[in-house]
Amino acid sequence: MSYPGYKHTEESKRRMSEAHKGAKISTEQRQKSSETMKRITPTGKSHHAWKGGRHQNSHGYILLSQREHPNASKAGLIGEHVVVMETSLGRYLKPGENVHHKNGIRDDNRIENLELWITSQPAGQRLTDLIDFVAKNYAEEVRLRIKFYTPSASV
Repeated sequence: MSYPGYKHTEESKRRMSEAHKGAKISTEQRQKSSETMKRITPTGKSHHAWKGGRHQNSHGYILLSQREHPNASKAGLIGEHVVVMETSLGRYLKPGENVHHKNGIRDDNRIENLELWITSQPAGQRLTDLIDFVAKNYAEEVRLRIKFYTPSASV
């Protein structure tokens, strides 16, 4: 056993090493150890280095810690610009949708600086294909637009 300030002799280190050579940890023991570490290791707000769950990555984007978000990474991170756009839309982004910063500044996540882009269709589409794509994937948004659409008097 080790105590603060206590140093093992080279002989005792050698004997401990020999005693554990070839020892196999059972799957049950490994799982129990893992569960214990998860329980005693603070994460999120209870961790001493918690900084509000918001940080900037190496590409300049602000990331938020939101493990419960359906589009979060395995690490539980999601772009702040994505969350801002989803809040504005009142729904999660669909596959093929992404958020573009109009001014190119990746940490400027004001809604007026964000645009929703669709990238699941290739550039240079036939009009009929585009209409079919919009009708299939954005039927509710089209209905709302048509409902509030008022044609201008000048043609």
